[in-house]
Amino acid sequence: MPVGLAIVRAALGVASMRLLLHSLACRKGSEQSGHNQKFDTPCGRGVKRLARGGKGERTGVRKAGKGWRQGVSHGIIIFWSRSSPARAETQRVGLGVKRMSVIRFGLIGLGIHGQRYARHIMRDIADAELYAVCRQDPARGEAFAREHNVRYYREYLDLLNDRRVDAVVVVTPPYLHERICTTAAMAGKPVFVEKPFARNTREAINMVEAVARSGTALMVGHTLRFNAVVRALEEHLDELGPIHTISINQRLEPPQREWMDDFAHAGGGVILQTGVHIFDLIRYFSGDEVRRVYCETDRIVYEELEDSFVATLRLRRSKIHCLIDAARYTEGRSGRVELVGERGQLVGDHVHGYGMIIRGQRPTPLDMPPPVNTIEEALKAFMRTLRHDEPPPISAVDGLHAIEIAEACYHSASSGAAIELDTDEDEDDAFDDELHDEKWT
Repeated sequence: MPVGLAIVRAALGVASMRLLLHSLACRKGSEQSGHNQKFDTPCGRGVKRLARGGKGERTGVRKAGKGWRQGVSHGIIIFWSRSSPARAETQRVGLGVKRMSVIRFGLIGLGIHGQRYARHIMRDIADAELYAVCRQDPARGEAFAREHNVRYYREYLDLLNDRRVDAVVVVTPPYLHERICTTAAMAGKPVFVEKPFARNTREAINMVEAVARSGTALMVGHTLRFNAVVRALEEHLDELGPIHTISINQRLEPPQREWMDDFAHAGGGVILQTGVHIFDLIRYFSGDEVRRVYCETDRIVYEELEDSFVATLRLRRSKIHCLIDAARYTEGRSGRVELVGERGQLVGDHVHGYGMIIRGQRPTPLDMPPPVNTIEEALKAFMRTLRHDEPPPISAVDGLHAIEIAEACYHSASSGAAIELDTDEDEDDAFDDELHDEKWT
C-alpha cells in the first residue's frame, strides 16, 4: 500500500477511507452548480471512533468484537481492542511545539469573532502571547497591530512562514479553513480552528490527512463542550441508567455577518454554522456515532441558505433516538438539552444557565459550576495540548464527524429521504484487500 494511503487509512478507518478514495476518483467533476449539487460528496461514511472511554456502561454503545486496530489523530498513534475500546494505549509522535516559557500565537482572521479570540489570548491565557495577526483589510489590521504592538500580515502564508509563530488560531469564514489548516500543518504549526471544521467532507478529509502526515496538533472549536451546563449534565449522566432519547436545540438571532448567508463563503446555513455544535454534543454525551439521519430545512429570513432545520438521528450501537432543531430567525435565544434515561431525565439550557434532574414529578436543580467563557476555556485546553503534549480534547477526526452528519442532513433535506451512514464493520478486512489492488498502487 502506498505510504500516503497507509497514513490516511490509519487515521480514518475503513468507512471514511472509502469516501476519500471515491472523492479522489470523482474530484475532477466535483465542482457543480445548483444547491442540491453543491453537497456532492457522498455522505455518511462514518469515521470509526478512535477511542473514547467512560460511557460504555451508561449507554450500551460498546460493542464486543475481536482484533486490534490502529488509528492516527492529532499526532497520536492509538491502539485499541474492539473487545475493550475504553482501554487505549497511546504513543506520542510529536505535537510540534517546544517547551518554552511563552507560546507565541498567530491569529488568522480578525473580524468580530477573531477579535474575541485576540482579547482572550492577550488577557486571559497564561503563558500565551499574541505575536502576529492576519487580516485582509490592511487599514484595520495595521491599526489593530499598532494599538496592541503585534505584527501584522495581510497574507496568511507570510504569517505561517514566520518562525517566531509557535501556534495558529484560525477564525475565518469556512471556505478558507482547508487551505490555511493544511498549510499550517505541513509547516509544523499546531492549529486551533473555529467551527465548522470544513464546508464538506472532502475538505475535512484533506485536513485530517494533513494532520496525520505532519504529526502536528489540531483542535476544533466546538466550544459548547466547555459550557458549564453541558459539563454539569455530563457529570450526572450515570444517574440516568441506559439513555434512549436525546433532544437538543439551539435558537439564535439572525447573523449580522453577510457572508453567513453566502454559500461560497459559508458552505451552508444553520446546519453547518450552528448544527455542528449539536452534532458534536450528541457524540459527546452518547459516546456513540450517528448511523441514520432524516432532516428537513426551511428559509425564513436568509436569502440563499437555510436558517432553520429539524432532524432526527439514530445512533449506531446504542440505538439512541435524537431529536434536534436549530434556528437563526428568532429574536429569542435558547439552548435546550434533554437526556432521557430509564431512571430519570436531565434537562438544562446552556444559554440560560440552568440544569435539573427529574425523577417522577420532582425536578431537582443541579449544583451548577460558575459560568465560564467557552472560548477562553477552549484556548486553555489548547494550551494544555501544546504545553504538556496532550491530545486535543476535540480533534480533527471529531471535526470530520460533525461535518459528515451535517452533509448527511443536506442530502436528506434535498432528497426527502433518510440517509444511512455506512457503519458496516464486517467490511473491514475486505476493504483492506481492496487497498492492495493494483489501481491504488
